[in-house]
Formats: sequence, C-alpha cells, structure tokens
Amino acid sequence: MNERIAGWAGYLYPVRYHEVTGCRMALLDQGAGDPPVVFLHGHASAIVEWDSTVARVCHRHRCIVPDLPGHGLSCLPPVSEATLDRTVQAVVELLDSLSAGPAVMVGHSMGGRVGAHVALSRPERVRSLVLVNAPMDQPLPASLKLITRLVPLRLVPALFRSGPLFRRFIRRYSSHMVRSPNPLTRRKAEYFRALRGSPDLPARSRYLTALGRDVLRDRLHLRLGEIRVPVLVVWSDADPTCPLSSGRLIAQRVPRARLVLMRGCGHNPHMERADEFLDLLLDAARSSA
Repeated sequence: MNERIAGWAGYLYPVRYHEVTGCRMALLDQGAGDPPVVFLHGHASAIVEWDSTVARVCHRHRCIVPDLPGHGLSCLPPVSEATLDRTVQAVVELLDSLSAGPAVMVGHSMGGRVGAHVALSRPERVRSLVLVNAPMDQPLPASLKLITRLVPLRLVPALFRSGPLFRRFIRRYSSHMVRSPNPLTRRKAEYFRALRGSPDLPARSRYLTALGRDVLRDRLHLRLGEIRVPVLVVWSDADPTCPLSSGRLIAQRVPRARLVLMRGCGHNPHMERADEFLDLLLDAARSSA
C-alpha cells in the first residue's frame, strides 16, 4: 500500500480490497440498486475522481469504483504488465468476482477506453457506456506524446520529481485542464501532490509511462462500430488534450451513441459541472434499467 496516499485525507469512503490475478485492487463498493454503476478513472488518477459522484448516486444504484492497477491504493505491478489489455482484464476479473450484474460503465479519459474494451470483450457485463472526454483516437498534444514515447523509462522519475516541472503541471492542470476550478477539481490536484511525494514514485512513474505508451498503440477507433450497447458521449468544448473532434468520432461510428456537449469545461466536465453531469448519468442509468 502507498502509505502517503493512504494517509492523504482525500478519499471520502474507506476502501476495501479484492484480489484479481496478480493484483490486490482497492475499490469502493457503495449502495444498492440496479443497474450497478461502475466508475473508471483516467490515467494517473484514482478513486478521488469519482467518489463525490458516488455520494450522490449510491442511494439509487450500487456503485463500484476501483483504483486501476498501478494507480491510487491498488497494487503496483511490474512495468512488463503495464498494458491496456492487462488493465481491462483486471476490471473484468473484479466484476466477475463481485458478482455484479450488467452495469452502466462510466469512464473518464483512459477509463472510458478501458470501459469500451470491456463492452467489446465481455458485452454481457455492460448495459451501457458513459464516456467522459474519453478519446478513442490519439489526440494527445505533441509535448505529451514526446514524453510518453521517447523519454527513457529510467529518466521518467526525475521528471515527475522535478519541482519546476511539477509546479508547471499543476498550473497547467489548474488553468488549462480545468476551466472552472471548484472543491472537486482542487481535491484531484491535491491527489497529484500526494502522488509526487510517495516513496514508490520512481516505480509508479515508470509504470504509468509504460501504460501510456501502450494506450497510444491501441487502435480502438477502428472497432467503434462493433460496440452494440447504448453510449452516452459527454464532452467539453475547452479541453486542450481531447478535442471535440474525438467525441464526434465516437458519436459517428458507434451505432447507438449520443453526444452531449458541456460548454466552458476543461478535461473534467464531470467535476466542473457536477450537477449537470449527475442529471445525464442518472438519466442514462434509468434508460438502461
């Protein structure tokens, strides 16, 4: 367990742990009611991205929120296992072991890609998808692609620990990735600060970079037409990392997709416009029942 993250006062609920093949996964499992709702966070993020939403949904639905392998309080696998396929497998095994019925799968950013792969590989597990700024093509800015693809893994920890670089990242998160800061987005920024100070940062940063490289090799956009469940595509118009064209691509290629645009948001519309997003989510869950 990452003690620094465990000691950070940001998780709203006590986590429980569940063993899947090769990994001890941390998760929230709150509430009751069908259909269950599974929340998947983005790359380098954690449960903290969703627990405020869970607090408002769990009185109607069972809410399952894992820290994906290599994230948050879940296990830190070796770099050789830092793949999208392994992440998808871990989520599927977790849902199987929890005996969760077909779920509304909600994914932000990389979490949406994971959820879409679950819908393709195990369609009986998914009633519908809610994809939040979750591109299926490769729209990353050139600077992020450069770090993810070209920086040797042995040098990545120094980049994560660099004070000036990290402060620049937090400023970018605060001013560009988030257009309307509020207590929810500030909690996510505090999580990143806790992550930077964790003792396992060298191994964790190598894992996250290797996973990012594998995501960039994914070609899910070529399989979007195979997704048969209803898909709600929630996108913002001011995200510097995920252009609106990526959301429109999903809406055009997935047979049962609907695009909803949230204006004035950055990369985290589910946190910046929490009330508006909650209405969309609950409506999607009702439609899936």
